[in-house]
Amino acid sequence: MQRRRKGAAEVPLQVAERAVELFERLGQLDAIAAAPCVRLAVARLMAEAGARGALANVEINLDGLTE
Repeated sequence: MQRRRKGAAEVPLQVAERAVELFERLGQLDAIAAAPCVRLAVARLMAEAGARGALANVEINLDGLTE
């Protein structure tokens, strides 16, 4: 059962990592944009929400897991 929980946490953890990467890249784009871009701001919010949701899923899957 513990192996399954750990395995179930791997995919959402990867999603969270990629969402954080996207968030950071969008921040780089925002920094070089000629003017503030609402679409970039919204995209960053969506990436943040995706990362938070994925991490919540990881936490749920690992809840009660013991070494």
